[in-house]
Amino acid sequence: MPNLSLKFSYEKPILRGEKPSCCKLLVPCWRHCLKSVIIENSRIAADEETLKAEEISLQKYFYENTEILESFQFLSGVVA
Repeated sequence: MPNLSLKFSYEKPILRGEKPSCCKLLVPCWRHCLKSVIIENSRIAADEETLKAEEISLQKYFYENTEILESFQFLSGVVA
């Protein structure tokens, strides 16, 4: 059975100046709070090339769409 685990850590941001358009409320959105991401991905018969492509795609997404991200980890394993 495939298993996917997502772990996030956040930091309370201080928004200075004008509020970004993505923050509709007085509370900053996840893009300004996300500090680290850990994705644990276990699936049956996943080939290494597919897993590497998923890792690169997700890493790119999080680094391009966050302000203070310090770390991204994609842990993968194949279940027999």
